[in-house]
Amino acid sequence: MHLYFKYNNPPSNFIDKEIHLLPNPQQDIQGFLGWFLKDYQSDERVEHLRELYKLKGEKSDSKAEKQSSTTKNQVEEEIMTLEDDLRLEACENFYKLLMENTVEIVSQDEDNQEKN
Repeated sequence: MHLYFKYNNPPSNFIDKEIHLLPNPQQDIQGFLGWFLKDYQSDERVEHLRELYKLKGEKSDSKAEKQSSTTKNQVEEEIMTLEDDLRLEACENFYKLLMENTVEIVSQDEDNQEKN
C-alpha cells in the first residue's frame, strides 16, 4: 500500500490541490525535499547538494584515482551529512504541516474515488 497526500490549504504561491504519492524520505530524498523543505527552490544547501552529486559522479583517470579516493570519500560523507540535515528539516516541516492541517494523508481508496 502506498501513502498519498494532498494540500488542504496550500501556500499562497502553490495552487496544487491534487493527490500525490508521498515520497519516502529514505528512498526519494529529492522528491521529499521538493515537497516539504521550506524554500526548496532557493535553498543554497540544495544547490550545494547537487554540486556534490556532480563531483561524486565525475570519473578520474587511474593516476589521479588514488589521490581522489580520499576526496570522493569526503564528498560522500558531506552528501550523507547534508542529506540527513535536510531530511530532518523537511520531516519536521511535514509534521508541522500535518499538525496545522495544511497537509492531509489520504488513502489509495480516496485517491481512486477523487479521480473517478
